[in-house]
Amino acid sequence: MKTIDDLTYDELVDLSSEEINHYIDVQCAMEGIPLLPEEPGNKPVEPEVSFDLKLWKLPEVCLVDKDTAELLATELTKAQRYTSSWIRGITRYGYEPDHSAIDATFVQATTKSLLVAHREELEKYEEEKTLYREQDNAYDKASNARSSARTHVMDVVYAAQEKQSDLARLDALFTRYLALADGDKAIAAKFLQEAQPALIEKYEAEFMV
Repeated sequence: MKTIDDLTYDELVDLSSEEINHYIDVQCAMEGIPLLPEEPGNKPVEPEVSFDLKLWKLPEVCLVDKDTAELLATELTKAQRYTSSWIRGITRYGYEPDHSAIDATFVQATTKSLLVAHREELEKYEEEKTLYREQDNAYDKASNARSSARTHVMDVVYAAQEKQSDLARLDALFTRYLALADGDKAIAAKFLQEAQPALIEKYEAEFMV
């Protein structure tokens, strides 16, 4: 069995996406990281159940006077009201007068009888949604766990690709210097050494002129 570290330079630069994923799996297996499960597929689509009620909703309020609560909604804006808000630090709800205007809000709703009529498909959707969430979480967990293995594999692949690019660059430069030197390889090599000393030193064993 080969790992990413066992491959030659030529093998590394020719790796396909599928082969890279294979060596990520190998690296995961060596590091004791669970293999990536099958992707959960498409997220389930919620069944569309039409609205069969049109309502005007009044917000819930806390009033000081009972009689005021029985007034029409348009009178609520003038009523003495209290609303609650969360107080940080003491973890309690506090009440204070509320003088803001109250507006009726248009909402759409579905009757219980219509939802019951769609019970089978809605229950199926809830089951599919739960299963999808479990699969999606498992996939994300496995994907995160294999990040270190993927990083190692990709670092090796990128290094090989960088080397391929650098060697191609040196080869192209040498060809240009060779033309300037009227075909004299020694002079062309000298030009290249003076122009790219760092790359020549880095690839001294691979780049032969």
